[in-house]
Amino acid sequence: MFKITFLGNCANVTAHREGVCFVIEMDETRILVDASPGVVSRIYQAGLLPTDIDTIVITHCHGDHILGFPYFVFANFYERVIGKNGPAKIRLIALPEVIRGLYQMLDICHYDVTKYPFSIVNMPVTGGETLVIGPMTVSPVKVKHSVPTIGLRFEGKGLSITYSSDTIYSEQLVQLAQGTDLLIHEAMGTSGMGNMLHPGGHSVSEDAANAAVASRAARLAITHMFPSFIGREQAIIAEIKQTYQGNVLAPADLEVLQVY
Repeated sequence: MFKITFLGNCANVTAHREGVCFVIEMDETRILVDASPGVVSRIYQAGLLPTDIDTIVITHCHGDHILGFPYFVFANFYERVIGKNGPAKIRLIALPEVIRGLYQMLDICHYDVTKYPFSIVNMPVTGGETLVIGPMTVSPVKVKHSVPTIGLRFEGKGLSITYSSDTIYSEQLVQLAQGTDLLIHEAMGTSGMGNMLHPGGHSVSEDAANAAVASRAARLAITHMFPSFIGREQAIIAEIKQTYQGNVLAPADLEVLQVY
């Protein structure tokens, strides 16, 4: 069984919502996908500790996906100072240029990770690889955003989850997602907003619906919605259901989904 805890699911940080990031669990393996500004607080609010996480994937270098990374690293150090146990190695999966940017952030924040009682193991990807992480495999593919970005497929025990990250409609992602049990796809706004959002590399409801149909996804969870759609997600979902007949979800912050 996969367990997905949405720590945040908004396209911006507001008084009550956090940027997109989530934890995928299978057995004792926990993977953090992206690190929005308040990711550490959200990890605690979800009943987890930073030291519970053994792998982090960063999809691209935009602030709503990376600004929490340095404090995630420091929080791992802090938890060990007060006696919590954690993995000796934390895997970092990202594009090479993203990894470079993350270490620049650590340098600016004065986090000399060589002095910490754990190590960060860099696992640079370029798209097309399959990485084995505990009982799961993680397969990245490059998608179409305004900066280099990867989408991801997670597989384990005959189950799969595919995540678009920020992207316009991507044939590469659709191929990666074929037959997936859960497609987590950006739907930043309604279809009429495409002229505004597509040039920045963002999907709208029509794109998410077409990706779900083309990939034959069993379920669709929409993500990275404009804050103005929080509380009225049905405006996006109604448009998607004109094309995609499967179950469509708009997970709230701290909502948990299971795939089994």
